[in-house]
Amino acid sequence: AVVSTQSGHYGRGYARTLSNSTIKYISLCLFPGTVTGSMSRNKKVNWTAINRKLPIDRSLKADRKRLFRSFDPNGNGILSLAEVDKSIRDVLRIDDIFDAKPAIMRAFQSAKAVTKSKRSDGVGDDYIEFREFRYFLIALRQYFEYYQAFERTDSSGDHRLSLKEFKDAKSKIEKWVGKIQDMEAEFMMIDKNGGGFILFDEFCDWAIRKHLDLEDDDDNTGAARKDW
Repeated sequence: AVVSTQSGHYGRGYARTLSNSTIKYISLCLFPGTVTGSMSRNKKVNWTAINRKLPIDRSLKADRKRLFRSFDPNGNGILSLAEVDKSIRDVLRIDDIFDAKPAIMRAFQSAKAVTKSKRSDGVGDDYIEFREFRYFLIALRQYFEYYQAFERTDSSGDHRLSLKEFKDAKSKIEKWVGKIQDMEAEFMMIDKNGGGFILFDEFCDWAIRKHLDLEDDDDNTGAARKDW
């Protein structure tokens, strides 16, 4: 698999807004082996605690507004990638997700593209606005689950999946997505450009299609999944 570096890969207009901190963040996502202190793939995740901290249900709009304001310290009504990343650590205090940089990136990019911004300054499409915030929280929870599945399959710890790793994890993967008749054919389908490895983005695209669901997570987010 080859990682695209075109602006379209990261979302509309993203190339126009790259700061040094964002470039560094992208490098951590593209080359996650450089991240220090990353989570152990054997660490048990407290899904119940994570779900409790994410006000995803539609009835919790007031809670989301309070959380959005905490994410937005300068009060400009939009959230940058840096603000989101820092707030996951300092406001939500979910270290497991904070360490999952590729999951944060995927959630941010998908959420900011959900709606066309109506802001007069023309910058809204490059950031998350409040009306996109619920979707961001849903996406964050979902991509973190996919990241967990990816890490559990990546036995070598090189942040990519080889055919051997994929086939060796057959019984585990089938618990998450159902029966797979031909693991090699499935691998080739996921690795769209035939590069010989599955990267996280490719894994996510496949996991969405397959409705991947970890066997040990707390699925109290079922209602929110309908909006995914």
